[in-house]
Amino acid sequence: MDKKKQKPYWLVAQWFSTGFLWSQWLIQDFANIFVFLPRQLTISELGIALIVILSIMAYIFNVKGGNIQKIVNSEIKHAAHPFCNNY
Repeated sequence: MDKKKQKPYWLVAQWFSTGFLWSQWLIQDFANIFVFLPRQLTISELGIALIVILSIMAYIFNVKGGNIQKIVNSEIKHAAHPFCNNY
């Protein structure tokens, strides 16, 4: 849809819903990772763990998924799904 034709409130709603979904995704990822860490962490240990995890995620975003994304894209091209008809 053309951005000029969208209502401003719809664009704001899309940004808020996207932000909410991303935050939930990050929370779930952190929960899955922190299960393997000791139960009691100091603030500095928590900070270091968060910095390491966020740095790895930033790298993955920077390389746009790398080889894994190439595989996903090739699989999507071959998918017989009605929502994948733009390939």
